[in-house]
Amino acid sequence: MMKVWDVLKKVFAIIAMFVFLIPGVVEDALHETDGGLAYVRTEIFLLEQALIRGQGLTTDGESYYFSGTYSLTKTKLNPQEVLVEKPIAIPLELLVKGSNHIGGISYYDGKIYAAIEDGGDYLNPHIVIFNAETLECEKIYDLPVSTQWEGQELMLHMDGVPWCAVDAKRGCLYTAEWSTAEYLNVFDLATMEFVKVVKLSQELDRIQGAEVYDGNLYLSSDNHADGKQIFKLDPVTGVAELFGTRYVGEGAEAEGMTVYPMADGTLFHVIDVFTSRVGLSMHHYASTIK
Repeated sequence: MMKVWDVLKKVFAIIAMFVFLIPGVVEDALHETDGGLAYVRTEIFLLEQALIRGQGLTTDGESYYFSGTYSLTKTKLNPQEVLVEKPIAIPLELLVKGSNHIGGISYYDGKIYAAIEDGGDYLNPHIVIFNAETLECEKIYDLPVSTQWEGQELMLHMDGVPWCAVDAKRGCLYTAEWSTAEYLNVFDLATMEFVKVVKLSQELDRIQGAEVYDGNLYLSSDNHADGKQIFKLDPVTGVAELFGTRYVGEGAEAEGMTVYPMADGTLFHVIDVFTSRVGLSMHHYASTIK
């Protein structure tokens, strides 16, 4: 497997040299923001590097962790410097059952929590815990597609499980429906048992990644063709508000996001797939709200 992957990387590298020569293929890194966001800088990844980084993003403050559709990658805070690369990270027992998509990921206490689903059918959502040093699978938890709550049946993961976020202080892990989510799903972090749902003050649509920071849950949405929105959510009350909007180019697709204060003043770190689909941008933003 690794020999094949090494050959593919060399092929992609050669193609990438030509891609850079094609005008308009690589989007302009500079763009406008509204609300609580101030653009700072961007890294670009093309072809095979975009393929293995194009879904989720999290950090422990010393390394970045990326998920691709099937893969996990660990890098230094200079994300061009790869530390560990696992092209097929979905556990074999889930692959044979149809799991085919890693979504948003979250870091806590030496572990990577990954949302994994069987895209297309969306019958078997999972949370899989990986060792952050080796990216090897340690535990697999099944998530319910629906549950009974206060006398009614609620769909928790009708469209799979596109992301998860750890709330270490509250001992919780959060998920939500991908399309027009009305509730925040709350699970016990130690057991992954369902705890409750929290009614949202407004529906949130096409959430691709989320992270808890300073007691609040921040969520990255792919809800508009051009302006990609980041929401701030109180996970106790369910009150959600627009935090800021990123104008990254019509047709670009917002993917995973992590929230962590870096030495250069950036706080929000977001992945956007190019309109052309040959690469992606990793955009970094400071907060204008103190």
